Amino acid sequence: MNLSRTILLLLLLAGAGRGLAVEPVIQDFSSSGDAGQIGRNAEIKDGVLKLKGWPVARWDLTPFNGPVHIRFRLKPLRALHEKNFHYGFNLYSRTGTRALFYAANGRIDAHLLKQEGDSERRIAAAWIPTGMKTGIQNGQWAEFDISVGREVVSVMINDTRCLTARFPMIPLAAFSFHSYNHELEVDDLLIEPVVEKEAAVALEPLFAADFNRNLDAVTLRGTVSPVRKGRAEPVQDADGGAVRLTGSTLNYPFQAELSPRQGAIQFRVRSVDGRGGEILRLSDGAGDRVRFSLRQNSLSAVIAQKRDPHGLLFQRAVPGDGGDWVLITLVWKPDQTTRLFVNALPYVVDFKPGQRGAPDMVDPAFDGIKQLILGGEGDLVIDDVRLWRRSLSNREVYETYRKTMPLDMVMEETLFDETRDAEPVVRVAPGGFFTRPLPVAAPASIPAEAEFQLTLLRNGDSRPLCETTIRKMIEKPEEIRLAPIRLPFGSYTLICNILRDGTRHRKSFPILSARAPAARRMAEAADVSAGKLLFEKNLTSAADPAVFSEGATHAGGGGRYLEAGSGKGDRFCFEISFPREQLGKPVLLDITWPDDKPRSMGFYMYGNGIWANRDRLQSGVQAGREYPESGELQTTRHLFYPGVETYLFEARTMAKEMPAAVAKVRVYALAEEELPRLALREPEGLPGRKFGFVDEDQTFNNNLGIDRANRRSPRYREWQTHYNSMTAFVLDETIRYFDYVGMNRFYCPYWRYASGSANVEGHTGNGLFPFRQGDMPYILKRFADAGMEFITALQYSTLPEGANATKIDRDFRKEGILLENRYGELSNENGLGRFTVDPSAPETLSLLGRHLFDTVEYFRRYPSYGGLFWWGGLEGWPNLNEGYGAATARRFTRDTGIALPEAPADRYRQLTGPLRREWINWRASVTEQFIRAVRKGLTAAGGNVPLLLQVPLEPAAREEHGLDLEAIARIPDIQLMIRRSPTRYRHGFHWGTEELPDNEQMYRYDDPALVKLRRSGKLHGVFAFYTYFETYVSPVAAMAKRYPTVFEDADVKPHGRWFLREFAFDVGAMDALEIVSGGQVLSPVGREAEVREFARAYRALPAMKFHDVPGLTDPVVARFLTTKNGTYFYCVNMFHEPVAVELDAGREFTKTDLSTGDRSSGCKIELKPFELRSFLVPEEKLQFRKITLISVGPRAEKIYAQRLKILRQTVAKLRARVLDTGREQRIIEQISRHMKRNEWCEVWRLAFSRAMNQLLHNVSEVEHLVSRERMLKANRIAINCGGTIYVPGRNGDVFFPDQPFDGKFGWIGRRSAVIRAVNKPLEFHRLYESEAYDVDGYRFRLPPGSYRLRLYMKCGFPKDSKPDYFVFDILGNGRMLAKNFDLFVACKEDFDQATVLEYPVRIEADGSFELTFRTDGKHYPSARLINGLEIFPE
Repeated sequence: MNLSRTILLLLLLAGAGRGLAVEPVIQDFSSSGDAGQIGRNAEIKDGVLKLKGWPVARWDLTPFNGPVHIRFRLKPLRALHEKNFHYGFNLYSRTGTRALFYAANGRIDAHLLKQEGDSERRIAAAWIPTGMKTGIQNGQWAEFDISVGREVVSVMINDTRCLTARFPMIPLAAFSFHSYNHELEVDDLLIEPVVEKEAAVALEPLFAADFNRNLDAVTLRGTVSPVRKGRAEPVQDADGGAVRLTGSTLNYPFQAELSPRQGAIQFRVRSVDGRGGEILRLSDGAGDRVRFSLRQNSLSAVIAQKRDPHGLLFQRAVPGDGGDWVLITLVWKPDQTTRLFVNALPYVVDFKPGQRGAPDMVDPAFDGIKQLILGGEGDLVIDDVRLWRRSLSNREVYETYRKTMPLDMVMEETLFDETRDAEPVVRVAPGGFFTRPLPVAAPASIPAEAEFQLTLLRNGDSRPLCETTIRKMIEKPEEIRLAPIRLPFGSYTLICNILRDGTRHRKSFPILSARAPAARRMAEAADVSAGKLLFEKNLTSAADPAVFSEGATHAGGGGRYLEAGSGKGDRFCFEISFPREQLGKPVLLDITWPDDKPRSMGFYMYGNGIWANRDRLQSGVQAGREYPESGELQTTRHLFYPGVETYLFEARTMAKEMPAAVAKVRVYALAEEELPRLALREPEGLPGRKFGFVDEDQTFNNNLGIDRANRRSPRYREWQTHYNSMTAFVLDETIRYFDYVGMNRFYCPYWRYASGSANVEGHTGNGLFPFRQGDMPYILKRFADAGMEFITALQYSTLPEGANATKIDRDFRKEGILLENRYGELSNENGLGRFTVDPSAPETLSLLGRHLFDTVEYFRRYPSYGGLFWWGGLEGWPNLNEGYGAATARRFTRDTGIALPEAPADRYRQLTGPLRREWINWRASVTEQFIRAVRKGLTAAGGNVPLLLQVPLEPAAREEHGLDLEAIARIPDIQLMIRRSPTRYRHGFHWGTEELPDNEQMYRYDDPALVKLRRSGKLHGVFAFYTYFETYVSPVAAMAKRYPTVFEDADVKPHGRWFLREFAFDVGAMDALEIVSGGQVLSPVGREAEVREFARAYRALPAMKFHDVPGLTDPVVARFLTTKNGTYFYCVNMFHEPVAVELDAGREFTKTDLSTGDRSSGCKIELKPFELRSFLVPEEKLQFRKITLISVGPRAEKIYAQRLKILRQTVAKLRARVLDTGREQRIIEQISRHMKRNEWCEVWRLAFSRAMNQLLHNVSEVEHLVSRERMLKANRIAINCGGTIYVPGRNGDVFFPDQPFDGKFGWIGRRSAVIRAVNKPLEFHRLYESEAYDVDGYRFRLPPGSYRLRLYMKCGFPKDSKPDYFVFDILGNGRMLAKNFDLFVACKEDFDQATVLEYPVRIEADGSFELTFRTDGKHYPSARLINGLEIFPE
């Protein structure tokens, strides 16, 4: 008991003095009668309320009709369960909603639930920001302060506002506490009504000062004059008069009343010296209630809040040098939303970090304001200060801005090379042209005439370097140029003054001149070599005190190496030190490991003291299993760029039973400090093949010495003397690395997620490559100098208009531009408020074109610009759950003549059921027409600029996204890039899913879709996406503080020459004219030597389709092409063992090896595993007639004879138990035939196929297989949903491993799987260790009759184990079995419990039964889960 009765009485009296109509609830729990309704697991004891479980302690709030303020103290004591617990409070509304706030593990989450019948449905949710600390700890009191407004509930804990939820709860019905598996205490509860003072809306400003005549301001009560403190200098600026305040203030009496419900504050400001300062404050005499300040290019606004010492914080970056006129407007609306405008924009249009959006207006402390103060610290010019007691529309703000600046201005080039003439160019257009997206609906673009005064200054020097003045009528985009000038290394500013109709507007553009890049090295064939040994560690003992571990680490291989545990995430680590003189220079990091069993290993390097969201190695190894083991130690060599003196090396097990192991780590300096440039023999006078990297996340530079540019690096000051531009630095390292590995194409995500790097109004930079507005021309010039190409990638998940729809005064939904899902709700990407646009809406193309076409038209002037790569969510439809809104339905009916039902759910059932084929075809036609229109727009803007389009080969993926490959291939001037995922197979093991068939499908030479595309001649190239292994795991506890990181993305890929399998197949199966690979990590990392070998041979070939040499397609493919240079030909080995072949050209010939330059005669070609060799027969035109396989490395016969022997023995064991192995025997016979024909790629593909791997697994499951056969004959099916093993059931029955529907049984539609830990014993314990989630359903083919359906379910994720999370409908053949089934409630609200449901079902004459799980659109689809099921005859 902490709050005395006296203080409580004073609070009560103070409330009465304020005229409260309702007495507050004041309880200090000093007596047992001092509470509301107390449940059986709660009691009042020792002056506190004690809780340890459901039911709750509850208070009636029906007397409270308006907003409410709630305070209490809460002390968590101890959890009664290791993982599954939570506690919190509930708000109940009289409208039938409940706001559930629950805390666990230091976090607090909120869920808004709607009562529907006997259950609740979630309709909204909120979470505290990632990384925020609540201060809630066991054994310590936490102060809770909750504001319940009409639209928003806000929660403060220990004077920190942790969570704001848009939950409309007024009028309230009740308030309660709850606890689940946790003991806690509550004390000093106060619930009081909030008095709302509703000031009348005023159309005119409460305060307005334009400084045109004097310093007076106009208010609703008349004119007021300020009190000056210091010098206030009237100046002629902006639209007439303004006031300059240099370390001085103007203090105005403020007699009006701001309304917390709605209002606006607006002013213009510029900084004279670019440093910023205090702009405007509203004060009560003792402190600031509102404060705006500018610090260089960062604007901040703080609104004081009642009871919150921190206040509401708004932050936005402002464009320019800090000295431009900026119109700032803060608007808050009756629904408590806010918008902070910078000039005309109420949203951020870039990726620059540190910008806070618009928090909800919660508990603003506007009462008692007595003064409006302009100025203070800094040298600022301020104009047009206005405050309103009403909200302003976007159009009002937009038109205010356009009065003084009717034009848009951008500068495409702001980074120059000090050794070249700079020609600064400003692009000017009518207002709105470069404003993307527009904050208002279709503003008029009015031509404007103005005088433009351009002055170029070196920063710190007021003397103009060059200047020009020109008067122009701007009716369309125009360019204003300064004379060419050489700019030494340094920083500059281009100042543009725009004079029009007596107004002056200043707009500036920061400019950098970078040092000349180092001269490129002469090309050479030699690779890097190891110099001085810098570090060496042998790993043979788990007891090594320098090694830290998590999981069961042990010595392996007879003491030859250290091995982590076999559990996912088991790991060990140790520190590596680097000499200071080596920092900033690449080193060789050699990791030696045992190739003696299946391994999936992640390798990481964390920098000491450098907070990072990625480590600096991002690498790993896949070995064993489908990559037959050598039984020897292997060494994987990495280039690594240390920037600080100590790094933490970590080896981590990435998949269960595939443990990480390391024998030795060595670090060498390079014998030569710089990387050699790879010598290439590109085809003379002919276009060469392209080999490049695709960056998904603009973070590739993590692999290229980024720590050197960190202030914590001892080399930082040295770095600063050479670089003033991050773009120049990253570009130097990127080109150097590309030169080394032989790559010549860089794919950059220029339009990414819902923002981008294009030059638009309000863009202030990215924080990612390219880092600044105006860096692109420099990049394109540097790529041209290097003979490389830069491709802009379109990677939007939705348009910026969709992402900012709630902040744009335009009803995109009513216009039919936004997609709706099958529940009639807007498609909301990951719940982030980014609404997805509809590809069938004509306006979608128009909006997309505004973002693309002008940029492409500008870039086409640079010879290194390689075109547009379309890869992202706008390429087709998101999935089959989207597209059921009324506008989409009307367009479908218009085009097909098929009428659809009114309700979205009914449309979904029709379109994915009886009308599925018509729906699939129409969606595909929409996508095709959309792509055609984009191609047409690009042609109009950029002429023959290439459009590269990524497409998947998998039929299911094409159907899901509405992609008709044959139709798209017919579109002129499209370059098709087949998307492949070479590492996705092992990635599935990382997540504990069943074995995927990816490898056997991806590496099938005669895949029907691939054959058709290959024969059409429309296949241009391959995009190989390396599926990185995302984790959010800090380093081991002992090292976490020294090596802080929050996110890792290891690129775990095949080791050594196995890595070349993908490239070899791309050439052999597709004759790819271009191969690009990547993801978040530079794809060659740790495989540079192999990539260099491939690049030498591949880039020597002309980018023209070759002719097949007959006779052989496995394991080697040969092709040839006659050209003006002679006859080019290549042979590529797609197998993992060396081979030799012989070519027949009808005569002898002398060939030049295009990798080495060696000349030789003879027709025999020897190939290493996965090797591509390319040749030129100069000045001769040959016709190759045949290729013959001469020999294959002896290991092939040994490996596969042994594999075949084991497979046959396994089949024999299963057949002995009368088990059906017909399918497996057929595959084994195929393998045997392929071996006899020397078709070794097919042998490898089939021998390690999913069916064969599962066959070997099944030999240990003979008894279970026998049970399965018996059950199937009896029409009894049981499934271990999400699992890959058999689980014993009742009476000798078993639950079968999960599988997709195969004609008999299996899952259908969408489905994911995961492995879970089970804490307490349950019947069929192992059944609950796997889970199918986000599952659409299961289908069965059984004889007609009556059956029983039994479902086994358990909540799998402790954090989400709470009411109204795992909620879904269960249907059988369309009949509702369970409506809004709440799994957590069914499990008695206990995470460790399971539930079993049983239903009678009927299978009709068609023999089909479909079990379906669906959500209502408010609950997460991923919460649809099941652990096991049975269906058996009555």
